[in-house]
Amino acid sequence: MSFDSSTPDAVARNILLPAAELGLLYRPIHLLVGKLPWRESVSPYTRDLTITLDQFVSSAPSLGLTLPAKPKEIDEQENWYYQVAQVFTQQAPQRLKERHQVEQTLGIHRLAASSSQSLWIDSKRIDWSATDTRISDLSPKLTNPYPVWFILNAQNFADPEIMLLHIAQKLGASLRSFTLCSALSEVNRAALQTQNGQSLFYWDHESPEDATDYDKAAQTLARTILGERPTQKAPTPQARNTGPMFRIKA
Repeated sequence: MSFDSSTPDAVARNILLPAAELGLLYRPIHLLVGKLPWRESVSPYTRDLTITLDQFVSSAPSLGLTLPAKPKEIDEQENWYYQVAQVFTQQAPQRLKERHQVEQTLGIHRLAASSSQSLWIDSKRIDWSATDTRISDLSPKLTNPYPVWFILNAQNFADPEIMLLHIAQKLGASLRSFTLCSALSEVNRAALQTQNGQSLFYWDHESPEDATDYDKAAQTLARTILGERPTQKAPTPQARNTGPMFRIKA
């Protein structure tokens, strides 16, 4: 069924149905709306491939690529690896396919027809030792029933604001928090808060303006775990040994 030719209610139902079949809708759900790179914070990909990515940057000139130099500051290196990994996967389709396969085994789901617009992350299956250092220490705060993050790029759909209202309504009491990092009218913001009064609502203006998208992604994930209002300073990455390439064949 085409998203553009369906009613917002039908689109919302079709997006949520595959997650319901996996039992994800019966867990606490944090809805993240926008284009922030949330997947990078929980995916093991860059941390498993740090050695390979360093080698890729060294060989970039011979491939006709210009990549930024690796920063000396530890707190900037994690974001740098995310940028390099994006270019690395673009160079060969099989790399992106393998990345998706590895992530699938660790609870990062691309479900059915909505896979290009949405992502489901099961916190119970994530390898927290291979997550972003700004959130990895927070894993002990997760308790059963373990929450699920539902990432949605609503702007890819027709009538995105109305569809968000339908999705939030269908999630009901399972919706623990709603993070909005895209435009939404004041009228529909108020409607969401009235409809899902038990949920925490975070709007995009609460993130520091000078933070990178990677910083904001880690910060917004952290506050859903903590259930608190965000601080004005994103958590600082810590030094970590280069990860073993035990999942990635590249």
